[in-house]
Amino acid sequence: NLTLDITITAPTPNRDPVLDPISTQNVNEGQSVTIPLSGTDADGDTLTFTSNDLPDNLSINNDEITGTISHDIASQTNTPVTITSTITVTDTAGATDTTTVQFIISNTNRDPTDSSNPPGTAFTLDSTTSTHTIPLNPYFTDPDGDTLTFRHNTADSTCTASNPIVNVSSGTLTITAPATLSNTACTIVIAANDGRNGIHNITLNIEILDAVPTPPTVNQAAVNALTTEFTLPASTTIDASTLFNANGNTLTFSITGCDGFIDFTESSSGTFDLTFTNPTSACTASIQATGGPSPINADIEYTILLASITPTINEIAVAEIVTDITLNANVRQNFNDLFIPSTGLNITIDTTDCDGFIEFTELSAGIFDVNPIQLTDAPCTVDIQAQIPESQTDPSDTSATDPPESPAIAQVSLNYQVQSSTPDEPQESNDGGNDSEWRTKPTFGKSHITGEKYVDCGYSMDGQCRDVIDYHVDYTRQEIETNSTHDFTLKAYSANGLKSFAIGFGVKSIGAPINSAEAIIHIDLIRNHTAPSTYQIDKITYDNKNMVIGENATFSLNKVKCLPSDESKVCIQLDINDVLFREQMYHEPFVIHALDSRRYSTNNYLNEGLLVHGDSLNQAPFHELNKASQTNSPISIELTRTDKLSDIWTDQFGYNWTKNSFGTWSYVDGPQITVNTACTDINKRVCDVFDQKYLKHTRQMEDIRDSLFGDIYTEPFDDLHDAITIRDMDGDSRKQFMLDNGMMWLYE
Repeated sequence: NLTLDITITAPTPNRDPVLDPISTQNVNEGQSVTIPLSGTDADGDTLTFTSNDLPDNLSINNDEITGTISHDIASQTNTPVTITSTITVTDTAGATDTTTVQFIISNTNRDPTDSSNPPGTAFTLDSTTSTHTIPLNPYFTDPDGDTLTFRHNTADSTCTASNPIVNVSSGTLTITAPATLSNTACTIVIAANDGRNGIHNITLNIEILDAVPTPPTVNQAAVNALTTEFTLPASTTIDASTLFNANGNTLTFSITGCDGFIDFTESSSGTFDLTFTNPTSACTASIQATGGPSPINADIEYTILLASITPTINEIAVAEIVTDITLNANVRQNFNDLFIPSTGLNITIDTTDCDGFIEFTELSAGIFDVNPIQLTDAPCTVDIQAQIPESQTDPSDTSATDPPESPAIAQVSLNYQVQSSTPDEPQESNDGGNDSEWRTKPTFGKSHITGEKYVDCGYSMDGQCRDVIDYHVDYTRQEIETNSTHDFTLKAYSANGLKSFAIGFGVKSIGAPINSAEAIIHIDLIRNHTAPSTYQIDKITYDNKNMVIGENATFSLNKVKCLPSDESKVCIQLDINDVLFREQMYHEPFVIHALDSRRYSTNNYLNEGLLVHGDSLNQAPFHELNKASQTNSPISIELTRTDKLSDIWTDQFGYNWTKNSFGTWSYVDGPQITVNTACTDINKRVCDVFDQKYLKHTRQMEDIRDSLFGDIYTEPFDDLHDAITIRDMDGDSRKQFMLDNGMMWLYE
């Protein structure tokens, strides 16, 4: 018989961990907390501790609860707040045990502090007349929002009863200097009390001087009598001393303002010669008199008119103006830019053809709001006329006998097309049904459902807040320099979680898509689903770093109140610091964008936007042309453009070039001769060419041989009396032009 010994070991079942109880925690706001966590596991497994509902600012690190209790939890009425948190312990097999811990949190008062941007603390008083009334609230900040009361802390002040009279009442400090004092300095200490034993002091420095003479004043009657309207060319002289009442002071004068329109030259003390150099509808010159206790200004508004001429049409601006507009999308357009000059014009428009389709509202001279109200099957036409006002003679010039000529008119006709709107966001749910929830898309300002304000300060730049309460924001243009850094803040509310922010600089017009902006900063977010209102930045993308770059930029996300008075809504705030601008931009409006987790988005346009000016930090754009003719070898022409806002390129020979919309290069300036075509019906296309442009000619025609149009070129000849044959590219000879003493004509 065979005998076998078999040993069978049954697996030991996992045993749950056991979490030790945690005692009630009595803590104060602002208190640092360290609470050890402990538990046992019969199997010796490694234990992990977690919790999803600890008080704000507390978290679990390994086997401890650590952090500092937030000051935003307990009530200022000193009634403690109880928060019950659940702690979970988990072993390596996934078995758990839980317990709860109670936090009884009491309020901790914080003392008032100095305001972050207080008014000045030094005051100078005239010993006979001066009294200062100073509101005290701007000097203090209370972190708890307590109402402050103030008193004069006489024990710590150096001002005594014989020094200035000090009175603190209803939050206002009044300081009056007695007539017996002069050339005295002392300090006044003001104490702010928050009503909960929190006290903070500030010190004001007082200097009392001798009485000063009566300051000079503006002689307004003389300013009003001054002639301020002139017609180019003109000049005049003003005596600045007649514009002020000196009151015993010795005055000196200086003039600023109207740069580029008027040159001011001081020919003798206080006498200025004015030379008018440019027309303007209005500019303000500030004449400053210095010599009293403080400088005083007289502001004079000058109008400089231009003798009657015909304005010309700015073809580039006409080509760039937006005429295909979306229904219900208001667009602001400056019709002055369609003409040269663009200032000092009378602009009138005829909108008869577009009545019922578009409303035009004039906001200021030549600037209109264009509001489409109905779709158009075919474009409708608006005629825009510009007229330079009639020249006005100088009243002192008695030699003028003939009335001025009536100024001529230039006209531009624009064909507008009103199109249906296409929403940014899908309006169909995932199951294909109708989804009205798109109206709950994220917002930087107002609710898309009720129109009520949800968010304040939805956008800010360099600390200047703007409420975003409309599709486009009534935002005054800010001017900034290239090679400078700036800070931006976006603040948005979303009921469905945020997916990304974006800011697009340099969009062509209000309503243009953000992806058409000249530069875009796009920030993707990741949502923490264990703490639904908490996010972190996933990815930052720059579109066109040549415009806006941010290697040194910093980005941060914060959970903030949407409105200071509303505790129920929480917004996500994105702070972008130290964004560097490298280039000027073609367009000034910009757009802020937010996308939620359902991919519904919102765009708000800051209509007047940013004017970025200054030297570029990028290399100048470069283009090379290789030109050839039938009789000359090829030549390479190297073109550079130093100003991206200009369409002018310069070659290595010093000539200027431009490129039309078809990609054809032509000269802007260079050596010129006069052309007399005498064209009638013969070869009208060639005649039109010479009627519209000067033929450019040098002995080395190879430098400019096909600068007129892309399909016409000239054959060079050394002798000016030789013929230049004009041909099409197919080689068919047209007519001949003869050169003779700089003149050219068409002959049979």
